[in-house]
Order: sequence, then C-alpha cells, then structure tokens
Amino acid sequence: MLNFAGGRGGNPRAHPGEPCGAEQMALTMGRFAQRIRVPVLWHYAENDQFFGPAVVRRWYGAFEQAGVPGRLVMQPPFGRDGHALFGAPSGVRIWLPVVEVFLLEAGVAFAAGP
Repeated sequence: MLNFAGGRGGNPRAHPGEPCGAEQMALTMGRFAQRIRVPVLWHYAENDQFFGPAVVRRWYGAFEQAGVPGRLVMQPPFGRDGHALFGAPSGVRIWLPVVEVFLLEAGVAFAAGP
C-alpha cells in the first residue's frame, strides 16, 4: 500500500504544516491500521504545507503502534510546497526509486519503464 502525502484538512496559508484535527486523525490512522495486513509506504516531503513532518510522524507513530509493517520516508524540501512532490512531473525521479525498492521488498513484480 502506498501513501503519498495522505491526510485530511489543512490550510497552508493560515496554518502551514498544521492541519485541523491532527490529533483526531492520529486516532483514525491507528484505527485504520488495525485492519491492514500489508506493508505500507508513507511518503512525504519535509516542506509539505498541508502536513508538516511533526504531524506526519505523529500519525505514523499511531499507525505503527498497531503493528503494521511499513516505512516512513520524509523527502527533503521540494519547491515551495512539498505536497506537490507527488503530482509534479519533476517529482517522479525523486519518489519513484523509493517506491520501486519498497515494492520489490514486498514481493510485488513490475515492469521497468522505457
């Protein structure tokens, strides 16, 4: 399972990196984790203006406490808002190698690109 900058809420202009209801979301992530039985890759950027690193680590910690195998990857800052890392064509070369390794380690076969 892949989580590309996943979360809920946020107002980057008023509260950069601090989404509303962050603690409730941590509880929700912990509940979700109780039903997941496959490894999960959590992938974010340090300068995500919706979900900052401290919030993401709190969410991942709640998820991890449920015993789900996974990995949190925090990429270096990307542009003005790291939340765009996963939608920008130039971001692919940054996140794809991490995803490829994660999938191979999980036993997921895929064809190499052109």
